[in-house]
Amino acid sequence: MKTRFASYGGLSASNQTLVHCAANQRITIDSMYHCNPHSGNITFELYHVPAGSDPGVGNALFDGSVNSGKTTSYTAPIYMEPGDRIVAVAGTAGHIIITLYADVRTIGEA
Repeated sequence: MKTRFASYGGLSASNQTLVHCAANQRITIDSMYHCNPHSGNITFELYHVPAGSDPGVGNALFDGSVNSGKTTSYTAPIYMEPGDRIVAVAGTAGHIIITLYADVRTIGEA
């Protein structure tokens, strides 16, 4: 069964961790949706940050904008190892809503 993660109420204008892969987990993100219900275009950045790293150009998944009233998607699988994070930041706080669906597995389980 997929686990649903969402940034309810919209992304922050500073780095916000949406998903953190715990030490005993592996996570596969299957799909991610970025919605802009605001009246203007909103920029945002999205990163898959490896354990011990910071968000930056080398781990960016998306750096652009979502048009007013539109939803975009990211459907390439993202494989997260223990300590990895999905981090996002919006150009304007509260106007981008991200929802993602993932398989969360505990290491050692079948």
